[in-house]
Amino acid sequence: MAQNMDQAIAALAPRLNPDGTGMTDYELRFLQDELSATRDRNLMGTAGAIQTGWQALNGAKFMDFGPKAWGAALDAAENFAANTDWKMFPTQDQLQQAINSGVNFSDPQAFATYMLPQIPSAIQKNMPWIKTGQSATSFRANLQSWEDTYTSITGAKPLDVNPNWAEDAASLMAGGMTASQWHDTVMNDKGTQERFGWVKAGLTYTAFQQLKNDPQHRQAVISRFGVAKANDDSAYLENLNKPNIAAVAAGGAIRSGGAREQANKIGQTNIR
Repeated sequence: MAQNMDQAIAALAPRLNPDGTGMTDYELRFLQDELSATRDRNLMGTAGAIQTGWQALNGAKFMDFGPKAWGAALDAAENFAANTDWKMFPTQDQLQQAINSGVNFSDPQAFATYMLPQIPSAIQKNMPWIKTGQSATSFRANLQSWEDTYTSITGAKPLDVNPNWAEDAASLMAGGMTASQWHDTVMNDKGTQERFGWVKAGLTYTAFQQLKNDPQHRQAVISRFGVAKANDDSAYLENLNKPNIAAVAAGGAIRSGGAREQANKIGQTNIR
């Protein structure tokens, strides 16, 4: 690969620098990145990076922003490309426009936001993590954590409720939502509360299952609704929603107004 790259650089250099002055370090670095992206099927252009990027220069030099500005731009571009498995590398024009626009190259999210409108929607759908500025590995780990939170609250998989789960989660992450904020969003979402009654009662699925397995609450439900309802979610929710008429448990601990207090104690789960 190194020999092929050297040959490509030698072939392109006279056209890029007809005055014979040679390429700057950042021009050379850009060319090497473009070649790497082309090797891994660069998708930013219709004919590949070399054709859409460097050949289009027709011997023109890069805008003179200086090595510091170009170095920061290339750092951001390389990080962006790595997040796409080097299937996408920004063109020279895109980087020059980013420098001109004052993009914060030290913030991967900021550079990803700048690049997003220039990426075909089909590619964005297949690589939802691009908009977050994260690598695919980091995004999948964070997505799994968010999924675990959703399941612990609702008992369901988010993909079963939302077929666009990964894309929507990526948009929330790109918008700056944290894991803690995601937990609170799920707990306070009206649609989720209506779909999963225990969430409306202020409990997670995990806490609700603990409630159902609590001997005192179980006995209260049986006393009020009968043995047939001993495992019925709606009976436990009814007992929470109207504790003033809850039956007295055998042990005498659950009396009027006590069901929700007990549930809240059980509901102190470590899911944040």
